[in-house]
Amino acid sequence: MMYRLIGAGIAALSIAGTGFAGEYRGEFLANYSYSEPYQDLDTSDPEVEAASVGINWYFNPVDTSKGPLGEAAFLDHASGIKLGYGETQAESNSDNPANETEQDRDSYSVNVRKVFDNAGDWVLALSYTEAEQDNEFNAGSSKTTTELEGYSVSVSKYVQAHTEVGVTRSRYDLEYSSGNQSYEINQMGLFAKTVRECGCGGFFSLWGSAARQYSDTASEVLDGSIIQVGGSYFPTTGLEIGAELFRNSSRIFENGDLDLVELGPVGHGYALKAEYFIIPQASVALRLSQSEADVYGNPNSDFDAESAAIRGTFRF
Repeated sequence: MMYRLIGAGIAALSIAGTGFAGEYRGEFLANYSYSEPYQDLDTSDPEVEAASVGINWYFNPVDTSKGPLGEAAFLDHASGIKLGYGETQAESNSDNPANETEQDRDSYSVNVRKVFDNAGDWVLALSYTEAEQDNEFNAGSSKTTTELEGYSVSVSKYVQAHTEVGVTRSRYDLEYSSGNQSYEINQMGLFAKTVRECGCGGFFSLWGSAARQYSDTASEVLDGSIIQVGGSYFPTTGLEIGAELFRNSSRIFENGDLDLVELGPVGHGYALKAEYFIIPQASVALRLSQSEADVYGNPNSDFDAESAAIRGTFRF
């Protein structure tokens, strides 16, 4: 199924890249990624593949003359709707077939962003995500299902023509078929982004976000934080070179008296990325990332992951 999705994305990309005259109304995107997470004292050799397609449709034509092509929608204060579909397959092989696992995940997303140019440049964004993951353990003898629904709303403002700051509120509902378990994860955060001309020529962009993540179950409380920062340099309007850093951490408390039980996973990592517009309406992007997670008090659970992703975009 995943390779049919990749083939459909390539076919749609070849059709979409027509009819461009300095502005565009839509974008079609196709993405593929591959990663190899590995855990201390684990010889299962896991692999994760993911493919996704998406379409962005803007309510008005987007002007591409204001700066980097990759930031055209942001610079033009564009409003629009985004639809996405993705598939993820994860396999863990082992010398012992009884220890093999397989996970298949389908996800759907809808995002709407509205910029009120005539009302102080305020921005309202809404998003909805739905995913279902099938898990097989012990060579298929044991199966479970995980379902996720996510909602998010953000309110922001262009404090300057090319600088946006805002707040976001998200909620995710998780349900596990095993044991009929369910969790509610809440997240609140701040974000900011700016795109500027560079004194040395070209443009640069900076962005950052910080959020608190909170989950309250029947037996414990999870309190975590997520911090991300990144930046890019655009030597020409059609070329972007960038980097990202992130850090996630969590603490687990006993429900009720909130005594600290343990320090949960502390994840950190970085990513390098580049995007090049082959022609004004078509680009190819690459992203390489490295991440690590350390679990306090359980060194055997520490793990690393390396991943690579490629994305094609066509505008019409």
